[in-house]
Amino acid sequence: LTQLSTLPINASGKIDYMRLAELASAPPRPTEQPGDRSSVDDDLVAWLVRLWRDMLDDPGLHADSNLFLSGGQSLIAISIVDHVRNRYEVDLPPLTIFDYPTPRGLAARVRAKL
Repeated sequence: LTQLSTLPINASGKIDYMRLAELASAPPRPTEQPGDRSSVDDDLVAWLVRLWRDMLDDPGLHADSNLFLSGGQSLIAISIVDHVRNRYEVDLPPLTIFDYPTPRGLAARVRAKL
């Protein structure tokens, strides 16, 4: 996970999503070793990855794929939060997905609420 102090801006003064995508495509630095998480956690992340793939119609998405950098928008984000609520009975504010835009990140938030 990389934190930026500022977002890249294009010539018209708007967020440069192409540059953000370039930054996001850099190889992720592993924060945990395989097997560190329980199978329940792996199942939650795997389910969220499948949900991301289905919603965005992109079979190449993975646990660290950013919803918004992968083509998602607010209606899809709200739908994902609704799917989580229905499946896990976890009430998350709709804006949660903006703070946790990856399957792995959202899974961590869901686990914290369980």
